[in-house]
Amino acid sequence: MIIFARMKVKILYIDEFENQEYVEGVIDENKINGYFHTRENVEDDSVNIFFDGQTLTLKRDFELMQYLVK
Repeated sequence: MIIFARMKVKILYIDEFENQEYVEGVIDENKINGYFHTRENVEDDSVNIFFDGQTLTLKRDFELMQYLVK
């Protein structure tokens, strides 16, 4: 039996006009391959994750960071 661990997150969405907002979403924790921070991430309290062949920017929260540092 495969158990999927899902986590509620806020994903950075940028539209065709370069408007940015964080939208609610759910990710499968098992698909996260790694993460990194940039100066911009520190300024807007976010983190970049490698996720299933792409990079997503997520709003940093306690649950997400606790999972990533383990």
